[in-house]
Amino acid sequence: LPFKVEHRSRNLAKLHACILKGCEIPNTLSRDCQDLLTRLLEPSPTKRISMQEILRHPFLVS
Repeated sequence: LPFKVEHRSRNLAKLHACILKGCEIPNTLSRDCQDLLTRLLEPSPTKRISMQEILRHPFLVS
């Protein structure tokens, strides 16, 4: 999992919090990459980016 913690349950709790509250996307990534990650991690399935939109996203097209 993406977080370095001693216990798996803490890792899952951090992941759950990240999903619900939104993750901090590093500003060292390109704006297109930040946008794609933000849209991929959208908690609401109805608001989340579609597969067609992903394939047309500037980050993948460039």
